Amino acid sequence: MKLENGITGFYERTNEQPFKEEGKHFKQICFSLINSNRGSVIKFEEPNGTNFFNVEVLISDKNTHILLNAHYPYIAFASDVQFENIAFIDDVELNNVFKPYYNILNTYQLNKTMASVEMDLNSAELKQIDYWKPTRIGDIIFNYWD
Repeated sequence: MKLENGITGFYERTNEQPFKEEGKHFKQICFSLINSNRGSVIKFEEPNGTNFFNVEVLISDKNTHILLNAHYPYIAFASDVQFENIAFIDDVELNNVFKPYYNILNTYQLNKTMASVEMDLNSAELKQIDYWKPTRIGDIIFNYWD
């Protein structure tokens, strides 16, 4: 995996602002896919102080969070999402549901250290990493940095 420029949501100049995932489209996909799999969407949160969408769902009698990076089509699943503490999980059922639409990241990828992946990040992102000192790749892709 390679961390692409802009994945954190930070950039140096306005003309270098990263692409933004379409929230309305993602919301429609979530409601449609979860409902068709006999689940329900409990909460849909837009990126606000984060660089990711957070959708809490109830499916197969368990609560799960579906996280979408706001700038790249990367999805991860979590059992709990707290400020600077996301408990990433692998969910085969949701993986199969969302795989046709997004790149699904698994816990092996998300728990890797920075030294183990290639990065094409800009200097504003590197400054944020130096300040926040994330320990996992997942903490960079899905961050609470302001």
